[in-house]
Amino acid sequence: MTGAQVMAQIVGKDLVMRRHGMTVHLRYDVDGTVEVKAPLLDGVGRWVLVGDSLCMTLTEGPRRGETCHVFEDIGGGGYKNSEGQILRQR
Repeated sequence: MTGAQVMAQIVGKDLVMRRHGMTVHLRYDVDGTVEVKAPLLDGVGRWVLVGDSLCMTLTEGPRRGETCHVFEDIGGGGYKNSEGQILRQR
């Protein structure tokens, strides 16, 4: 997906994915903040678009630090990130 497609289809949407058997809720807000919520962990931080990559830096939570992903639109409101995780719009 291009950066413009990421902005239109992912940013500002409530997303959900499965990770290590848990349901993880994720939201990249239009103000540049990101929030991750799961049964055993929560995280907050900031995100920025670098070309077609969405980079987030979590400042709180167990998975602190920066990660960058590109996304593939797999249809039906689903997106696959560069780690192979599937995110879906809620």
